[in-house]
Amino acid sequence: MKTIKELKVSLVCLAGLFGAACTEDIEAGKAIDESPYSAVTRIDGMLLDAATNRSEKVVELRDAISETGIYFSMTKLPASGVDVKIELDADYVDSYNKKHGTDFILFPVENVTIARNGELLLAPDEIRSEEVAISLAASDELEGGATYLLPLKAVSMTDGINCEAAGRMVYLVRNLRNLTSDFIADDPYEGLYTNPDKSQKTILYIETNDCNPLNALEFRSGKTLNIDYLVLFAFNINYDKINNRIYIYSNASNEWLLRNNDAVLQRLRKHGIKVIAGILGNHDEAGIAQLSDLGARQFAAELAAFCKAYNLDGVAFDDEYSEKLGDDFDYASHPLLAPNDWSRLSRLLYETKLAMPDKTIIGYQVGKLDKRLVSIDGVEMGECLDIVVPDYGRTPYVYPGMTKMDCAGGSYELMLGKGSTSGSGYGYTMYFGLAPRYYSSNNQLSRFGKGSPTHFYKNNDLTRYPISQLSDYVKEFN
Repeated sequence: MKTIKELKVSLVCLAGLFGAACTEDIEAGKAIDESPYSAVTRIDGMLLDAATNRSEKVVELRDAISETGIYFSMTKLPASGVDVKIELDADYVDSYNKKHGTDFILFPVENVTIARNGELLLAPDEIRSEEVAISLAASDELEGGATYLLPLKAVSMTDGINCEAAGRMVYLVRNLRNLTSDFIADDPYEGLYTNPDKSQKTILYIETNDCNPLNALEFRSGKTLNIDYLVLFAFNINYDKINNRIYIYSNASNEWLLRNNDAVLQRLRKHGIKVIAGILGNHDEAGIAQLSDLGARQFAAELAAFCKAYNLDGVAFDDEYSEKLGDDFDYASHPLLAPNDWSRLSRLLYETKLAMPDKTIIGYQVGKLDKRLVSIDGVEMGECLDIVVPDYGRTPYVYPGMTKMDCAGGSYELMLGKGSTSGSGYGYTMYFGLAPRYYSSNNQLSRFGKGSPTHFYKNNDLTRYPISQLSDYVKEFN
């Protein structure tokens, strides 16, 4: 059989019979780049999470044993049976941390059990393996609230199966055990934590000027709708012109929350509620859709440091209330800013996920956060956003790299009584604007829960008041 090089020379000479003859210019022995041809015949192997079909996933360690599942897949059917083994890849920790600017340490290998010793055999007519169970054991030595790295890799014992490019799976294991528990001597919410794996989860946005986040704990019993994600609406993105810095601004209510982090925010997390910092424009030049590459990297690093410092579960972006920059803006003197564009927001989402891969990134689909977002460096936005929420009365746009289960099927504004939470096949539903002083006047409870809370919290106050005192609290605002 002729090689590609021999065949190419023969075709050139054959063409000479109908025109110019073969000449001495033909270099029969010259090396030809055959990589495009090898790509046609090569079979790539991939390791993917069974639940998300992604190569990276956050696993929450709450119980003595947590389980997840993984599978091996190939780009095409093999010509024969394929032997593969799934192994721990401890050496990858340093490479991962260098790429993301993180400092994760390896999850203890002795706490990991891979079913069937990770050994797989695929038949010639199989392109995907069966699911392999991965068991992660908790221990008292694990730091409460810390994230550990568990890299796995596929090793093929069969020739022709390439696992170098995509044969790696990374689990970010967040230890939600051993969290501080002495927030209050007699915790009335102990034991009310519910199953985190229910089919559809609830995201609640609260105006921190109107609602103490501790009120979310009053909706954790079996009588009311349980809250899975609480978005603090909102912290702001702002621009420091003097020091040329993009920074996070906190209003007075948010400052109180940060000062009382253990008593409020970490108490919520202890009871299974993920606490998310909302990020919103604040009427100046900074905006989530108008940062340069340098500005996006700087602000993403600040977000990552902020979430780490206060032990928060992630951020939720909202592209509103920023001052749009005109064509005459002096960008040369402001290197962190750039013209408002979808690519600018895409870059920020990419840099944020890169800076804090273990955190949840939520996008509220308004402004530039719509279907015109673009991929960055070959990475789709569905790989940068963990959850998307549609604007009121709309259906979500499902970005490449995510599914409907990563989206809220609708959103409902509790203060105005508008929106919808309908939509089958979606993983989330969203409510906005829960606040005790509007419980009755806006009929919030009939929409939000199946029963009424027995207590409430005033703003910037750690005291738990009986619901009978709510009317007096409402009068303070009138």
